[in-house]
Amino acid sequence: MSRARHLASTVLVVVGALVVGFVVYQVWVSDVTAARAQDELAAEMESRLVQAASLSSGAAGSSTVGFGESIDLLAEATTVPDVAGQLEIDAVALLEERSYEVRRAVEPSRTVLPGMVVRTEPAAGTTLDAGGSVTIVLSEAAPGTPVAALEIPAIGVRQVVVEGTAPEQQRGGPGHLRTTPLPGEEGNSVLLGHRTLFGAPFERLGELTAGDEIRVVTLSGAFTYVVDDTRIVEPGDRDPTGPTTRDLLTLVTANPAYRADDQLVVHAELEGTPVAPGGPARAGAAPIVADRPASLEPSEGGREGAAAAWVGVLLWGELLIIGIAATRLLYRRWLRWPTWMLTTPVLAMVTLLFYESLSGLLPSTL
Repeated sequence: MSRARHLASTVLVVVGALVVGFVVYQVWVSDVTAARAQDELAAEMESRLVQAASLSSGAAGSSTVGFGESIDLLAEATTVPDVAGQLEIDAVALLEERSYEVRRAVEPSRTVLPGMVVRTEPAAGTTLDAGGSVTIVLSEAAPGTPVAALEIPAIGVRQVVVEGTAPEQQRGGPGHLRTTPLPGEEGNSVLLGHRTLFGAPFERLGELTAGDEIRVVTLSGAFTYVVDDTRIVEPGDRDPTGPTTRDLLTLVTANPAYRADDQLVVHAELEGTPVAPGGPARAGAAPIVADRPASLEPSEGGREGAAAAWVGVLLWGELLIIGIAATRLLYRRWLRWPTWMLTTPVLAMVTLLFYESLSGLLPSTL
């Protein structure tokens, strides 16, 4: 009986330590993780803005496009040219000049700007007779790609926004709801962000009042929104993320703090005229307009976590249990100092991975 009590007390101590550790991870470690991710996203966003600016300033009709690479106009007419990294209008013009039938497809990419060619099918260099069909695969923002820089002076927010609102995407910053237009475009653009975890970018969202400015920079330009109203949305209320007749920016986070029972929602209206949807485009170019998904995974709505995270939770949880049991056995049968040196780094790594998986079960607005 004493052994059973000893085992039970050991289990309770370990479980208690893991719970306390998870709270520490969420409240402090996640902030550090988010800050580092924001630094990386800011550098990536800056690079994308520079590329987009160079495209928009290019001379229409020039044979030097994309990233400064030249399309090989002297290639054999029966060979599919390499148009990767070029704007759609330039790629289509060259392919049609060789009497190819041009089709389009869209593929998520984080390395190629939206509306630019990722590759062709068949591949560049393939011999193809005139009249043959060539599909140009165009880029759209992949989940996790930085798509906007957000600034809210009234509450001191400066964040890079990523594409997607699932928990794994919002560990680095606010996310853009994929079913809605991007900021600056016509309609209701929706951004979700954490209120208490991972840097808490939307912690002070409830302090915004009518008239406060929200500034957003995307690959399409810089835009200013003016706050219209702030309200609490309960389950069953009208969906604040749905289509509207006004050009809005809707910011959404959890309410109350540390819980996601309701949603705190801020609506802001665009000043000026919205831009056409799509990626960067030169004069005369028609940017790609990818169809927005009609539905989302439940975890992308900000009220619940990702069910897929259970795979990681169970995997790392089992490894953690095995590691703790093995460590306990080593301490009994081996020297304490070598055991500590061997097991501590491994347990720390597995514990962090376990906590990271657990985080995926939490709502992305918490």
